[in-house]
Amino acid sequence: MARLVDANGRGGETRNPEPQGPGRGSARWGPQHAGARELANLYSPGKRCQEWISVILCFSLMAFNFFHLLANFHLGHLWYILLSIVAGILTADFASGLVHWGADTWGSVDLPIFGRAFIRPFREHHIDPTAITRHDFIETNGDNCMLTIVPLANMAFNFLTLSPAEVYHIYPWYCYLFALAIFVTLTNQIHKWSHTYFGLPHWVVFLQDCHIILPRKHHRVHHVAPHETYFCITTGWLNYPLEKLGFWRNLEDLIQSVTGEKPRADDLKWAQKVHSVFLGFVPQLIRRRDSHVPAVCDVAFHSSHVAILLYSGKEQSVSERNIPQALAKLTSWRAWMCLSSAGDAGGLHAVSVTLPPWRVCPQTVKVPRNFRLLEELEEGQKGVGDGTVSWGLEDDEDMTLTRWRGVILGPPRTSYENRMYNLKVECGPEYPELPPCVKFVTKINLNGVHTSSGVVDMHAVTALAKWQNSYSIQMVLLELRRLMSCKENMKLPQPPEGQIYTN
Repeated sequence: MARLVDANGRGGETRNPEPQGPGRGSARWGPQHAGARELANLYSPGKRCQEWISVILCFSLMAFNFFHLLANFHLGHLWYILLSIVAGILTADFASGLVHWGADTWGSVDLPIFGRAFIRPFREHHIDPTAITRHDFIETNGDNCMLTIVPLANMAFNFLTLSPAEVYHIYPWYCYLFALAIFVTLTNQIHKWSHTYFGLPHWVVFLQDCHIILPRKHHRVHHVAPHETYFCITTGWLNYPLEKLGFWRNLEDLIQSVTGEKPRADDLKWAQKVHSVFLGFVPQLIRRRDSHVPAVCDVAFHSSHVAILLYSGKEQSVSERNIPQALAKLTSWRAWMCLSSAGDAGGLHAVSVTLPPWRVCPQTVKVPRNFRLLEELEEGQKGVGDGTVSWGLEDDEDMTLTRWRGVILGPPRTSYENRMYNLKVECGPEYPELPPCVKFVTKINLNGVHTSSGVVDMHAVTALAKWQNSYSIQMVLLELRRLMSCKENMKLPQPPEGQIYTN
């Protein structure tokens, strides 16, 4: 759990859900997360049967309708067809966002039939985003296929019963429906590709790079806790305009004002299944003070949307009604929150408060370690930069993204010129909050590098000594190359080319 802080910044420790390394603590996300395991076990044989039937019916109807669309094609419809296809894609993108937002934000896995069958995958996906990459074609696409069966069946019936003249007049409408059906059907497959970083076909990567389908980097925005934006997952074209309009936020405010339900309450419940009442996305405390607020004297953020409020005075002086007012003064948020627990810390009262995701202070939102490393991997694969340094995974099957290899091309007019230096880079479980460990494989004579092991002294390299979480593997490699060009290093005699460290 979190650390309760008193007025002097001290306080007692309770259990901490934040894992400090492999095998320690409870998993924050991934297949070992307690909630992820429980949700995965809810996938039933009956659900599997429904998905098989849906896939078979959907693709049979799709093939039938495609044949009749080709048979009734006329060149006079060309521009209408193009406009219909674009409209169908945009509608599918908006529909994917609406369904995604609805299932992420409202409802519960405990709902009869609907909860386990349709809400369960959304809850599992947030605490184990890579689970979808382990699903086969049937599990990935079964539910979406079911959604398109009725419109595709109606289109097939009309092709069989209407005259050619009638089909001619409504042909653009059928093109719209067919494009809509195709992209709705493939939405989860496209979504799966946006989480896949190994072995994607080149044509899929090309479509992602051209933003014809949902790109990987674009979708990562949604997976920054608390998952409250960028819901459209077919092409992602509508995410930016909907976000600028505040569409989802305003819709949530409206529904909450009418029903009293809190957005993402069930999603938060499943994410908390780590034997703790607080989320663990942000391990350290981020504290803010404001002398103008008499009731609330400190706020300690323990995650992207869970805070501990410390206040003086009687416990009953803080209530669900006046906390929002005090916190709004403190942070300029239009606060919505839920009083969940209270305690005492060093003479001050402490209360746990759940903040609305969209009111969170930007510095409390941290990109998960693996998403950050996947972004660096993608940049390395694309050869970002001037080519003087390169980096990539040591083992392409390393799903923990821990061990990396780097290469530095020796700078010209130095004793390192025309040499290729291989390095090992290890990104620990706390990366990018803590710097990586760097070791030369190729023997080198460079100040700050241990002569017998090749280990880089963190204090000798500015990028490591003054590490910030915005730094990257590329920056470390470039800094080492810069050191090679420094006056004290550039003329140092080097070991014979090709020698490597043995330990």
